[in-house]
Amino acid sequence: MALVKESRKSALILIILLFFGLYLFYFPSKTPSVKDEILFIAKDMIAQGDIVVKITPDGFIPLEVNIKQGEKVVWWNESGAYAWPASDLHPTHTLYSAFDPLEPIPEGQAWAFVFNRAGEWKYHNHLKPNARGLVRVE
Repeated sequence: MALVKESRKSALILIILLFFGLYLFYFPSKTPSVKDEILFIAKDMIAQGDIVVKITPDGFIPLEVNIKQGEKVVWWNESGAYAWPASDLHPTHTLYSAFDPLEPIPEGQAWAFVFNRAGEWKYHNHLKPNARGLVRVE
């Protein structure tokens, strides 16, 4: 009899743990993450004089940009689909890991990145890795 009660108690504990696990899966914590801080901007928020790279169905225009350290580049998505510019190497983006919006840019939106490191930074569209570009930072 005691064995049956212990078995039922174990089953009940297992069900409670399973329920709690499913709850956490379907209703995750709203603790801010890096991804929550990504902000896409509308075209009218791009300042005059900003360096803009257009994302088109055929790739990036221009393919290369030259800037000074601390300057910002804005990627404007007019490709008709989601786009995701990010540092090489594909798919890890490890050459300049901060240079990655961590999620796709919606059509009609833009993403800006300030280059605080000098160098030649090759990048690609994570969703279409054959689309490539280069930012030279002096």
